[in-house]
Amino acid sequence: MIGSLEEATMVCVAKDEKGKARYLDPLYIAGPLEFIGAQGIIGKNEDGTVALHLHGSVADSDMRPHAGHFVDSGRNRVLATMEVVISVFETVRMVR
Repeated sequence: MIGSLEEATMVCVAKDEKGKARYLDPLYIAGPLEFIGAQGIIGKNEDGTVALHLHGSVADSDMRPHAGHFVDSGRNRVLATMEVVISVFETVRMVR
């Protein structure tokens, strides 16, 4: 995946005081952003709704990189274009 975003909302994992993994608070990144790349899965939640799980990296207009998990309810709108390749695996069931 390559392209550009108007803005992005991402989270990153960290350890809490007990050493357990948790996501940090969402980080809003103002655009325009260069979408450097991403990978993830399109599956279904247990209730049957579509689930997109996507991790990737972007760079802001000062060429500073940002990486992490794109927040589902975040602002991750395409700016100009987005080139995406999706592979389908008929025998794999992705449930989140």
